Amino acid sequence: MDQEGRPFSDEDLAGRVHLVGFIYTSCPDICPAITAQMRALQTELARLGLTDQVHLVSITVDPEYDTPERLAAYARMFGADTSSWHFLTGRPNHVRTVVEKGFLVGMDRIATDYPIHAGHHQGHDHGTHAHGPDEAAGAGTTHRSDDALGADHGHGTASAVDYRVEHGGRVALVDREGRIRAYHHGNLLDTDEVMAQIRLLLAGR
Repeated sequence: MDQEGRPFSDEDLAGRVHLVGFIYTSCPDICPAITAQMRALQTELARLGLTDQVHLVSITVDPEYDTPERLAAYARMFGADTSSWHFLTGRPNHVRTVVEKGFLVGMDRIATDYPIHAGHHQGHDHGTHAHGPDEAAGAGTTHRSDDALGADHGHGTASAVDYRVEHGGRVALVDREGRIRAYHHGNLLDTDEVMAQIRLLLAGR
């Protein structure tokens, strides 16, 4: 489901190029950087009038905590235009299937002995940077999001965060047919490079 609590599936992205990142709202380091980079990309897409053809997706790797309400607040904090940027959560086992099997990105929730605050470093696999639409590991992979992203789930815990979520820091560029065509470092997105790849995909290449 999305940040408004609405069911969400692959059909909502059918025929659109999309960039998919993985975040969680209590993450103190790489997730804000990924989201800021995606926000800059959305600004460029809006400038070029491409926000109907190209959507952004942020999937939480902490679905037990990240309710639609928390994701909506997170989206507002970054000034995201949620008409073309979807912040998604779902049942934990379904989200894990989508992230790990659909996008080949790892995630692991690890308990800590102390609350996590901004500034405490968390471990992340920053993944691979792909330089072309077909050069990524997993290129040509079709991702499936129906089960996880359309699933209902509860409001999660409201307690203090006493864990971290280690997860891949890369983002996936997906073509109109739902095939992963490239991966990029989420916190080091080169907007010009990503836009060049997006133009190729919009042209059917």
